[in-house]
Parts: sequence; C-alpha cells; structure tokens
Amino acid sequence: MHHLGQAFIGNADQPLMFKFSPWGNRSLEEAMARQIGTSQALSSTPSFIHQPPSERVLLAQMNFQRDYDRGHLAPERLKRQDTRSGPCESVCSPLQPQFTHSSLMVPAPLPLPRSPAHQSQTLRGPDGLILPPLPTSHTPLRSILSGHSPPAQSLLDVYGILASDTSDHALRARDPAKLKVFVETAQHAFGHAAPLNTQSANRTGWKLWVDFLKEFFGNTPALRRPAPGGELREKYLKALFLIWCRQKCVSSIPGRATVKPSTILGHLYAVKRVHESNGLDFLTKGQTAQVVQFLAREYELVHGAESLIPRKREGFTPDMVKKLLDGLKLPSRSLPVILPGSWLARNVKAAIALSASGGFRRSEVSVSERTDFTAMDMSRASLFFIIKGEIIRNPSALQLQSMGEGDYIGVIACPTKNDPLGIHFMPFPIIIAFHPHQLEDPGVILRDFALHCPVPTQDLRRTPLFTHSAQGEPLGYNFLAQILAALLSLAVPQASRSNYSWHSFRIGLACALRAAQAPDWVLLALLRWRSSSSIPGYGRMSFESAASWLDQATAQEASSVQATNLPIASALPNALSSEAYSYLDRAWGQPLLATELSSLQTLLPQLDDDDFMSDLTNAGEDTPFGSIL
Repeated sequence: MHHLGQAFIGNADQPLMFKFSPWGNRSLEEAMARQIGTSQALSSTPSFIHQPPSERVLLAQMNFQRDYDRGHLAPERLKRQDTRSGPCESVCSPLQPQFTHSSLMVPAPLPLPRSPAHQSQTLRGPDGLILPPLPTSHTPLRSILSGHSPPAQSLLDVYGILASDTSDHALRARDPAKLKVFVETAQHAFGHAAPLNTQSANRTGWKLWVDFLKEFFGNTPALRRPAPGGELREKYLKALFLIWCRQKCVSSIPGRATVKPSTILGHLYAVKRVHESNGLDFLTKGQTAQVVQFLAREYELVHGAESLIPRKREGFTPDMVKKLLDGLKLPSRSLPVILPGSWLARNVKAAIALSASGGFRRSEVSVSERTDFTAMDMSRASLFFIIKGEIIRNPSALQLQSMGEGDYIGVIACPTKNDPLGIHFMPFPIIIAFHPHQLEDPGVILRDFALHCPVPTQDLRRTPLFTHSAQGEPLGYNFLAQILAALLSLAVPQASRSNYSWHSFRIGLACALRAAQAPDWVLLALLRWRSSSSIPGYGRMSFESAASWLDQATAQEASSVQATNLPIASALPNALSSEAYSYLDRAWGQPLLATELSSLQTLLPQLDDDDFMSDLTNAGEDTPFGSIL
C-alpha cells in the first residue's frame, strides 16, 4: 500500500486496500453472509467455527450457493439497494461492488430484527442524534410495571415473604397488587443487572449446584437461608460442592486430568451471585480458602508447577501489524477475493489499525452475532477529527482530503467489562496522530475509512463503527476472528499461530509502550486499565531489554549494609563512666535549702553571662532548693 497524498484519493484502480488471490466466481461476503455476517442470532456455536479458516469459508460458500440454487434467496435480496447518502459519494460510492463475481450481485446484509415494542419509540442521545433501538434481549422496567412484559420467573417468592410478615417492621401495603408488581420488577432488576456472559455463567453454576444437592441430599433447599448456628454445616456444604465439581467437570485443556481450581471456584461464586440477586448472603470470605489451596497444590503436583499460570496470548510487533495491514491475502487460491477499496475491505483494515494503535478489544470494534447493536457499542459517532486545530465530528470529503501532518483522529471508547457504564474511560478519548507519509499509518487508514465509507450525520449514533456494507450490518465478533485466523499466515509461522488472537493487538501495544519506557500511568490511561496489577501480565519486558539491564548490573559495584547487620558497639563514643553518673543520683538526694546552696556559690566555677548564679545569690534564705528548679 502506498499513500500518494490527495492526488491518490479516488483512484480506485490503484492497489490501495486488500489484495486477494482469485477464488473462482464467488466471494467472502457471499460465502459468509448467511453464516456469520447475517443479523440472525445464532442459537449455538456453529460447528464450522472449530474448522480451519479455509474449510470454514469454503463451507460457508457452499451453503450460500446451495440456498441460491434452491431459490431460498430471492433475486431482489441479491440486489444492493442503498438509501443513504454521504458527503463524499463522488469520491468513492458505497454502491461499488465488493467482490469479483461473474453472475451475481453481492447480497447486502439485512438489518437487525426489531420487535414492534422497540420500534414504537425513537431514542436520542445527548446531542439529539437518533440512537439504535433497545436490544430485543432487554426488558424495560416500565414494560413490567405496565403489565406488557411478564417478569422473569424467580427462585424466591419475595412478595409472599413480605405479605406474610407479621413483625413490627412488616410492610403493610395499602395496595397489595401494586406492591406485588413493584417487587417483581425489583427482582427482575436484581437478576438481570449483570452482563449477559455473567448471567450465562450464573446459570451454569446454579445448574451444577442444584444437581449436586439433588445427588447428595434429596430435597434440601437450593437457596440457603441458614439460621444462627448452622455456620459449620454451610461451610462444609460449600467445600463438598467444590470437591464434587472437581470430579464432575471435565477440563477443556488436552491432557489435564481435572479442571483448574479457579474454574471450580468460579461455579461457587456463580451460586453466590444467584443468592445475592435474591437478597440472600451466601459466601463468607475465606470459608473455602483452605480447600481451594489444597486443590491448587494438588493440581500443580499432578500437572506441573507452571500448570496454573494463566495462558495469555503473545503480542503483535509493529512489523507483524504492518504485514497484516499490507494486504488481506488468504492462504489459498481457492479462497475468496476482496476487491481493493471495497467497503468491507476498508472497514476490516480500519478495525485492525484501530485495535493495533489504540489497543481496542475485539468486543469493542465488533458486535456479537448473538446480540443486537445498541447505544453502548462503538458507533460512527465514536470517531472525531482534529483538522487544523478544529474538532470536527463528521467532516466533509474536502476537509478529510485536507488533513496533513499535525492533524489527529480521536476515538471515544465504549463500556467494557472493566468499565461497564463507560464512566471511567469514555471521558478521555484516544488520540491517534495523522502521518500521511508513513506506510500503513493508522491515522491515514482511519481517514481513508471515513472518506470512502461516509455516514450521514443524523445516522452516526445508530450506525456501528465498522460494518459489512453501507446497509449498516456490524462486523461480527466471530467474523473478525476468522478474518484474523486467515491473515496470520502473513506474519506468524504455522507452529506459533495458536499463540495469537485479536487480543494480541492490545498486548503488543502494551509491550511496545513498556519498551518505550512509558510510565505506568501512561499504560493505564492508553490501555484503559483501572488497576496497575494488569500491567505485568501485558506490558512484558522484551528479551533485549531484560538482557541489557542484566549486563548493566554486572558492571555496578553496590555497597550497603542493613542496620540490623551493623557491628555491635561496646561503648558509646565520648560517654562518661558509670561512676560519674552516680554523682548525679547522690546530688538529687540531698535536701539542701537555698541558704545552704548559696554558701556553695564560691566553690562553683564562674561562667560568663550566667544569670543562674545571681538567682542563687538573691534567693530567699528559707526557699527550698526544689522550688528554684
């Protein structure tokens, strides 16, 4: 890829974007649209996800062709229709073909399905722009309060408990029906406050808990509300559950006899979260610490001392990132072709550039195929530009073409697992410099992405940041994983490819910042970490840096002694003998009057400017010695 300045923009025949080897007469988007790029939520992980990238793409193509031959794809669905217009349609029309194909137009991904309840209200952001509808998986509280949506079934009849309460502090509702609705709504909020993946883990852990109790104890209650005095029973019940899970659960790591203790403990904490969502205390800190410690020690004895070390991916080096950006070349001639400059090519390349330069996670630059695009995902409103010192949210084509050295692209983060509401990191955008004369510069790639894939201002917030086409279908979470798996052959040897994933962009940035000797606060800010404990696992010291420091250490002569290692002194320097100090004790024991003390004046040595001696002379005859002192 070569950047030739403004004269290059608009020359679609130049090798600007991804170059592919030919793949018959079909394309990647055609092959994947129905498998991983469509808006339909998958009920389970497709079996082809576990196949090599080449087989996955080929299988997807065969499925698409089968459906087309059977007539399942209507001709009108194969025609690209775009109703959006942007500020630079004359530069690069979003209607240009994405792939090489002799007989078919590429089917545009369909919009996400929306339920009628979510289409009835238009949501707007603080800037007045239209937001995407509420996701179909979200049940608004007002829908439950109004009776339009039934609440999720709860494990505990809280309303029944409150209604049967006869204590002095009982809630005596004036309208029991209204109280019941509000209690059910509160229970819904308690049970659905956690992220979807946490809720899934809670369901898994709870099922194991119920199966454990059923196998061991028959009809003992799953929700534990022990009376005082049952602490020992509950402590051993949790320990039994951990040991039972160790026998029942199967490790996903080949060759491991048992699952890791952290996995077992995770199931117990899932049971704890279910109890807490029902207003019950379950786990007291330290109750199972000894059991977990024993399981961990036995795990290392069986599988080796390094078996409990978390397996983290390796980071992409800047050279590896450039190889990935140089061209999206798939590893076989039988695989599809993405035309240079196509909408999809520019979006995939921009997603890689942003992840590498800003450390963004795959979950931030994509949308899971199982969920809807929401206002909490990154959208085209997440980008802004600083051109000639002016901040512009959605610059025109002329403004984008005028960008030069000293201009910047700003990126606003989105809520993540360590910042679920975006309160900590969204206020501080990531700023990426624009270097037009550097090969594969991330700033140039993002500028070209905005220039050739325009979105009208009114649609910024309801358009995902990266999309398959101008229709607005977001790049899928699994889709990006498959693209990267196919790209790894460009930069990583076959034997090491399992050590790399999309998270390697983030790890590589952390390692590069550490190699540049960036202080910890810089790593925390740019990589959006809330705790410095994350730095050692990601910002690793390079081999060269570690060896250099050790070489420097061998040339140093350091001398120090701790205070506890100092030699014991036999006597303090310039100290009087113990006999001399005995005279002080004898002097304090003498009951002398002032007159007697005055008679001793002539025997004392005279000192210049010593007023104390005159005070002794003028003292009253019967004044005790102690009152003068």
